[in-house]
Amino acid sequence: SVGASHIFYGAHGSDEPNYPDCRKEFYEAFEKAARLGTETDIAIQAPFNGCRKSELLKEAIELGVPLELTWSCYRDGEKHCGRCESCTNRKRAFAEAGITDPTEYET
Repeated sequence: SVGASHIFYGAHGSDEPNYPDCRKEFYEAFEKAARLGTETDIAIQAPFNGCRKSELLKEAIELGVPLELTWSCYRDGEKHCGRCESCTNRKRAFAEAGITDPTEYET
């Protein structure tokens, strides 16, 4: 145990329709289970749940986040595969945001 009172995870609004673990119902149920299982007042939050991935990319640029160092791909390797669902969503988000994608893809 690290004694944390909050757990934050990066689910965002673009993920919600496609991934059950990115839905509000999921993290509310998970929070309830964590509280019951640990007898602590832990909070699980997805602060970006109302934002599209493209909006988060714009904010990341303003904050100076090195987006070339972030990883989205489901596969292991030196580069993003460029084919999996997560890579496809990443490419789409950069295009929607009007930001050049610095990601190195295999394809």
